[in-house]
Amino acid sequence: MVIELTKTVPYQEITARRIASEAGIDPRVIFRCFPTIEALFLAALTQMQADIVTQLSQGAGGDIKPLEMAQNQIRFALWLSLSGTDPQQISNTNDGQDLTQKKYSLDRIGFPEEAGDRAASAVYALMLIYLAAQATVAPLQGQTFSPEVMGDVGLLLFTLSQKMPELAAELGWIDVRPGDKNH
Repeated sequence: MVIELTKTVPYQEITARRIASEAGIDPRVIFRCFPTIEALFLAALTQMQADIVTQLSQGAGGDIKPLEMAQNQIRFALWLSLSGTDPQQISNTNDGQDLTQKKYSLDRIGFPEEAGDRAASAVYALMLIYLAAQATVAPLQGQTFSPEVMGDVGLLLFTLSQKMPELAAELGWIDVRPGDKNH
C-alpha cells in the first residue's frame, strides 16, 4: 500500500491513518507489525528494491518500467533521508540486490568486462547519478536538463563505457594496453 501511495500522494501525507484508510484496516494494525512509521517506510523501500530486481530478472516492462520504479525509489529514499532517517538504515534496505541492478544496467549499455571492476563501479555510479538527476533535479531545471541534453548525457555514458578498457588502463585501474585482449 505504501508503494502505491508514493506514486500518487505527497510523501508527507503518507501517514499511518492514510495507509490504514486505503487498506481498510485499523491504524493500530500497522504498529503491531512495525514499531514505527519509519520502519514501515524502510520496509517499503526494501520492497521497491526487490520489485525492481524482479522486473529486471524477468525482463518485464522493457526499459521503461524498471526505470520509473527506480526513479520512484530514489525520490522516496531521498525524502526519507531529508526527513531525518539515518542514511545507514536506508542503505541497509537493498540487501545486496543493488548488485543485480548493477549487472543488468552495465549489460544494457554493453559495458566491456575487460575494463575491470573498478571501471564498472565508476560507470555504474555515474549511471545512478544520471538517474537521480532525472528523478530529482531535472523537473526543477527544464532548461538545463532538456530532453536533448538528457539524451546527450545518455549517449556520453554509453560512449564512455565503450572506451573504459583504454581509460581504465590509462588511469592505472587495470594493467591493459589498448587493443590488448590478454589480461
